[in-house]
Amino acid sequence: MRIKEINVRDYGPVKNFYIRCEDINIIYGRNEAGKTALIDAITGALFHKKSIFPGQDRFEKNSPSLFKKNVSLVLEHLGKEYIFPGSFKFEQIVNLPHYHLARLFIIRSGDLTLSEDEKWQDRIKEFLSGTPVNIERIKEKIGEEVGLTPGGDWSDRQPARKKSQVKEKEERRKDLIAAIERLQQVHQKEKALRDKLQERRVLREKNNRIKLLRAYLRNKRIKEAFLDWSRQRIFFLDYERYLDEDLKLWRQKERELHSLLDLKQNCQKDLQEIEKELQKIKEEEDTLREEKENLINQKDRATALSLFRDAEELPVYKKDIARGVLKLPLYLISGLIFTTGGIFLLFVKGLKALTPTYTFLTILLLGLGIYFLFYYYLIKSKQFGLKKLEESVVERGRKIWSGVKNVDEILKTFHSLNSEILRIESRLEYVSKEREKKWGKLREKQKQHKELELKIQSINEEIKSLRDKTGLSTLSQLEEKLKDKQSINLKIKSTENTLKDLLGTDDPVIWEKEAKKEIREPEIDKEELLKEEEIERKLSELDKDIQDLTAQVTSFTQGELGRLKIKETTGIWEELRKVEDALNHYYLDKRAALLAWDVLSQVGREIEKILLDTVSDEKNGVSFYFNQITSGRYQKVRWDKGSLYVTDNRGRGYSIETLSSGTQDQLFFSLRMGLLKRGFPEGCFILLDDAFLTSDTARRECQIKMCDQLVRQGWQIFYFTVDESLRDLFCRICDIEPIIL
Repeated sequence: MRIKEINVRDYGPVKNFYIRCEDINIIYGRNEAGKTALIDAITGALFHKKSIFPGQDRFEKNSPSLFKKNVSLVLEHLGKEYIFPGSFKFEQIVNLPHYHLARLFIIRSGDLTLSEDEKWQDRIKEFLSGTPVNIERIKEKIGEEVGLTPGGDWSDRQPARKKSQVKEKEERRKDLIAAIERLQQVHQKEKALRDKLQERRVLREKNNRIKLLRAYLRNKRIKEAFLDWSRQRIFFLDYERYLDEDLKLWRQKERELHSLLDLKQNCQKDLQEIEKELQKIKEEEDTLREEKENLINQKDRATALSLFRDAEELPVYKKDIARGVLKLPLYLISGLIFTTGGIFLLFVKGLKALTPTYTFLTILLLGLGIYFLFYYYLIKSKQFGLKKLEESVVERGRKIWSGVKNVDEILKTFHSLNSEILRIESRLEYVSKEREKKWGKLREKQKQHKELELKIQSINEEIKSLRDKTGLSTLSQLEEKLKDKQSINLKIKSTENTLKDLLGTDDPVIWEKEAKKEIREPEIDKEELLKEEEIERKLSELDKDIQDLTAQVTSFTQGELGRLKIKETTGIWEELRKVEDALNHYYLDKRAALLAWDVLSQVGREIEKILLDTVSDEKNGVSFYFNQITSGRYQKVRWDKGSLYVTDNRGRGYSIETLSSGTQDQLFFSLRMGLLKRGFPEGCFILLDDAFLTSDTARRECQIKMCDQLVRQGWQIFYFTVDESLRDLFCRICDIEPIIL
């Protein structure tokens, strides 16, 4: 149990205070800063009081509605969150047996209010036992209710005066017993009278049983007939919604639905066929476009490589070179002859012996030889270049068409590209027209299919409305229900005739009224119906005999009965029984009260033992915490005769009154911690309002370390202080930052 959020606005000196609470929260502020106002706001929200301490309500001017508006906190307990103030009560949520035990959660400096409460011991016992009652008061109330004194004897106190009542009943019992003894003289007549009365009672009972049997048998037939009629009527109500008109309509809609489903199935088949054809057309278009794109790419590449231009120019080059190639041998032979003749004339005659004629002739021969040889070389060069160009064209052509072998094939392939592209474009145009036709057919079929679906949907909706109306899923079920309806109607008519014969009316209200009558089946054999007249005769005779005996007994016992104020003899035994029953009741109440006292005494002893264990527990009880706070000065705290006693480390005992006020504060602080630990082992929150001011430095440190240990065990601490040294000590030991007001 822990407080998750606190939000206080415009409450006394506190203008705006909001925190999301940690495990340990140190709230520091000077005097009049609002610490007390915060505590009053928290207690007001949790306990529906401005302060659980008498005389501490400092802000009574705040109206309840304003208080709820300005103060709120969130409490978490057992995984659930509760907002205060609200419709919840704190003591109900945490199962506190009494409101005053809320003081356990708030500790102030010099606070002895727990011990100042006259019933604080009872409050603590109630907290530990979880029972919000006072055992001694319960025992006292039991005694008052039964009419017993504390010693266990009958009490004569008003208003019950049980002692006088018991005495009167016992005296009356004695008088009645004596009267019975004095009336023995009329015993024989009374015995005879009782026998007659018994016989008459038996015969009357038998006669009544016979009449009841007759009424029972008649009622049984009425019940069975009415139950069967009601049941059939109820069944018929369920069948009223099944109509022949619905059956005819359903059959018609089923026939229409089957016809439309067949048309829809045929339409779906046509759609599938058209979609397949469109898919084939699309595939063919994709193939043709891919082929066209490939051919265009080939053409573009050939153009980029100047392949067509070079291939077209090669035949012209070949034709030009072909003329010179035919004369190559002539040019070679002529060149060699002229060149050889010129060289011969030059070397045979010598340069000095050459005459102008020989010189001219030599130059002419050499010039002609060089001319013919140069022309031979030029044709050869062109022939070689033409070969290189042809090889280049073939090599570039193979980059595009790997299968080509010569220039003619390249030209042939290049010329076929355009015709192939035209053929593909023509085919694409045809395929596109075919696709448009198929799409038209597809749209018509889709439109037809949609119309069929709408019609089918409409018929299905009509059939669904029939299903909803009848509550049936199939036509055959409706046919079966109509047959059952006719059968039930016949049964209803038959049962109505039976009820009319039994009751003489055709009013269903009277039928129901008679059927609701409850008549038990008498324990009698049905053969007794034959003895009804004989029994009535015997009853008439017994009535006369009883009248005679009653007159004799009355005249004889009139004086005794008048003294006892009893009208007839049989009343003596009846009153005696009542008196004895009353006395038995008194004594049983007394015995039960004494047993209850024993049980409550045992419960009180068990609660006392729980309190002793809580106080003396040296691991988690009061003794443990008091020993830690006093640094081992006091070893043990014990509970004896309704008071607390402490034992120091030397074994000496002290009562509370002999301790110093600071040590008393620390003892009651330990008592609260032990009680809370026992009541909330999983941990809870504690509000400390400068609770350690009366402790010295050493004990302050012990108390703060104890708080730190409790926080590690799941507890939540709120410490409000004006003392700077206490604030700093808390922050140093617990490694936290204070909240400054």
